[in-house]
Amino acid sequence: MKRIFAFILCLLTLLCFVTSCASDDLTLPPHECNPEVKYIPPTCSEPGYNQYECSCKKDIPDEIVAPPTGIHTFSAFIYTVSPTFASDGYKYKRCLHCNHQLQIEVLPKLTDNDLDIPPMEIH
Repeated sequence: MKRIFAFILCLLTLLCFVTSCASDDLTLPPHECNPEVKYIPPTCSEPGYNQYECSCKKDIPDEIVAPPTGIHTFSAFIYTVSPTFASDGYKYKRCLHCNHQLQIEVLPKLTDNDLDIPPMEIH
């Protein structure tokens, strides 16, 4: 009986020692990584920011580094309605970032001079 008691006492002592060591000595080192930084420039309506991506896939929040510019980036002209002999046409440019319509222009009705048909030759 004394041997069983001594064995349980040794086992409990060993268990207390292991758990106290585990809580003190086995802490993980802080996570260190070298994320790649991708700069996203500001647009007319969105700020510029640094976008971080790490190989460990840890989610790192973006860092805003520049305010919105307020300056629109023009597209090429977009023709919404082509002119005809009966009515005017319209074209406009839009901002590539916020879709704001800019520079709306009226295209005048077509005339006979707009027909690019060469005269017929009579033989």
